[in-house]
Amino acid sequence: RLKEENGSYNGSQEIFNKELERLLFRAYNGPKRGDEKKAFVKRTWADLKDLFWNMGGNIEDFINLLYTVSFMVKGGKE
Repeated sequence: RLKEENGSYNGSQEIFNKELERLLFRAYNGPKRGDEKKAFVKRTWADLKDLFWNMGGNIEDFINLLYTVSFMVKGGKE
């Protein structure tokens, strides 16, 4: 299990941070030039990992926030 009943992540910080970075690399769909991709992922990863841990490590709240941001970026369309 990755989370407690209250939604708190119960794994190691290192594992979460590495998995977040891996997922960002997979999800990236911007310009395919390596340097741009690496720079974008590095900046986004730093911001998101800090946000997650500053939110208290609640994975449910974090994922819901990401869903909301994704919905808004798409103009409210699924």
